[in-house]
Amino acid sequence: MEVGAYQGNVGAVNDMVAFSQQQAALTTQLFVQMYALEASLDIQDAAILALIQSAMGIGQNIDYFA
Repeated sequence: MEVGAYQGNVGAVNDMVAFSQQQAALTTQLFVQMYALEASLDIQDAAILALIQSAMGIGQNIDYFA
């Protein structure tokens, strides 16, 4: 084979490596965003539960009403 043919193959391999690296970066970014969304939803659920409990008086000391 000629030297030019090897350089063409190296270029194609480099392109595939670059593409794989970009794909890995985007996948990592997606997982981080999904984790952040899940965490924010958990916090939102906890806040809603706390508001409901507060509105219903759950958790207050019964002696307070006696």
